[in-house]
Amino acid sequence: MRRLTFFILLLTCATAFGQSISVNPKFGDISDAEVDMTTFSSDTSAAALILYSEETYNVTFDASLEILQTHSVHRRIKILKEAGRDYADFRVLYYTGKSLSESVSGIKVSTFNRDGDRISETKMDKKLVFTEPYSDGVNVVSFTAPEVRVGSVIDVYYEIKSLRYYKFDDVYLQQDIPVNMAVARYSMAEYFFAKGSMRGSYPVDVETEETESNISVSGRPVYFRTKSAIYTAKDLPAMSSEPLCYAPRQYRSAISYEMTRFVYPGMSPVNFNTTWSEVDVAVRESNIWTETRGKCRFADEVLALKDDGKNEKQLIADVRDLVLSKVEWDGTRKLVPRKSSEILKSKTGSAADINALTGSALKELGFEVEPLLIRRRSSGYLPEYLVSTDAFDLFILCITSPSGTQYYLDAARKEGYLNVLSDDFLVTNARLVHPEGPVGEWRDISELTTNQIIVSTEMNLGSDGLIEGKMVGRSYNQCSFALKESYGSYDSPDGFIEEEEQEENVEIIGLDFEGDDKFSAEAILSETFERECTKSGDMIYVNPFATKFHNRSSFRSEKRQTPIDLPYKYRVTYQAKINIPEGYQVEEMPSTLAYTCAPLNSRVQLSCTLSSENQISVTFVFLLGGRFAYAEDYPDIRAYWEQVCNIYEKVIVLKKS
Repeated sequence: MRRLTFFILLLTCATAFGQSISVNPKFGDISDAEVDMTTFSSDTSAAALILYSEETYNVTFDASLEILQTHSVHRRIKILKEAGRDYADFRVLYYTGKSLSESVSGIKVSTFNRDGDRISETKMDKKLVFTEPYSDGVNVVSFTAPEVRVGSVIDVYYEIKSLRYYKFDDVYLQQDIPVNMAVARYSMAEYFFAKGSMRGSYPVDVETEETESNISVSGRPVYFRTKSAIYTAKDLPAMSSEPLCYAPRQYRSAISYEMTRFVYPGMSPVNFNTTWSEVDVAVRESNIWTETRGKCRFADEVLALKDDGKNEKQLIADVRDLVLSKVEWDGTRKLVPRKSSEILKSKTGSAADINALTGSALKELGFEVEPLLIRRRSSGYLPEYLVSTDAFDLFILCITSPSGTQYYLDAARKEGYLNVLSDDFLVTNARLVHPEGPVGEWRDISELTTNQIIVSTEMNLGSDGLIEGKMVGRSYNQCSFALKESYGSYDSPDGFIEEEEQEENVEIIGLDFEGDDKFSAEAILSETFERECTKSGDMIYVNPFATKFHNRSSFRSEKRQTPIDLPYKYRVTYQAKINIPEGYQVEEMPSTLAYTCAPLNSRVQLSCTLSSENQISVTFVFLLGGRFAYAEDYPDIRAYWEQVCNIYEKVIVLKKS
């Protein structure tokens, strides 16, 4: 249960806070102190500082009872260093669907600089506001503050008006740069009922207020109370991205708000509470369901694949290959696929399109196919009690074969296989939607496979200190996905080889990679290489590692704010045989050692033995048995990681006899 603690409501109210800088929240009212400050005392390394941030959600209705939400954003930023100038660029996303669309308006941007004994203001030209499509149903407005330099203060304001009045984005009080003061305000007429929650570990002051309001309906005044909730936080430290954390934003201090009901006299109440069963029904009424489980438009070709000699895994692979021969993946991820006729006509499609076509084809062969909805790890953890129709990012296929075996498949990724997925998809709570009944179910797909890397190396050491070696590495399941993804990220094998040579300090003579173009759970990397050992007089110093599996950059920082979220559990076995040149003998070898790390359920072992008069055997085993650890365990994990990385620096000393 500790994993969920950052979502628990933290009503930590305080009557007084420290505040480094006093600010006037009125737009454009900038003080000398704000302009003249050169560093932020609470964080002298900060490149920029949010002096003041206020986000307001105001839900109102007009005489015709049309309801409108106005989301206003006011942010004041101090630029302290050259790198801070990046915070002069702004991007605002807004919804442009056919119904319940949004609009961005009221944009004001001013930059304030010290100009002798006065403060100068430069206003942004409205012609420098640009709007362009961002994705299906979403546009982006972008603009940049003018005349920004080190020392500038930027004041920005804009509004998003929306008919989706019942939807509230999370308001992040804490950011990736320090925040001097942040305010989140929610105001709505008494007819609206909503609930808010906070997350984070820093104190937030919560206030409520009521004011009298009125509108004219059918020529008659209607009086009502407007209720407001105001959340205020001060002196929040920066929380930026850290290695091995998929979604650092979810650990920042933030406010979540949810509309529950609208009750107006003389009208039927409108309930916004949603259950997961209702989400399941919505999925079954969408293209996710109808296209994934509908009639296949190339059924004859699919049925021709059926062969009594094929096992079910091969049959699934053949169906996937057939789909990809008709539709090329365009590299995008969407939740809802298009109509199959449109997909096949365009010959390119999103991962959702390809999964839908694959699902319909597999059903022709007697497989049961159900969509499995996933919220990416990088989008943040999804608690089951936060029900939302917008909870998920994508879907993959849950396939039940005629024999009853279940597989998970993302048909678009060439690096994957059955049950082998992007590590970003390995979540503990994916939603499986069934064809019958009102309820789906939660599935834990975080540990579908056993993942390992097995490397064998033979090195022939010459008396001149030159090693000629051959290494064969076999990666399985998630480890194979990672290797294929890494290999495929280069424009050519030469780029991969160059990177390997730099990292391992070797010259690669030949390289062969099996599995990069094959739909399988295995990848085999073979290398022949040369390496110069250090030679001094009668001594040769040999590093027994032809490759390394860890690096210090993962835990270089002395402190950490966010938990550690590792991709997957895995095992590494590295074995090397080093043939000693004639006339040399072992002077010194690394002693057998073993380290453990309880927070990661991890252990590492190294042993070196003289297996014969002229051959040394080296065995290195690393096991990671956990994926998640808390920031409080970071010092122990960092120390352990340092021990692991130090192993790669061990040397064998040979002496001329």
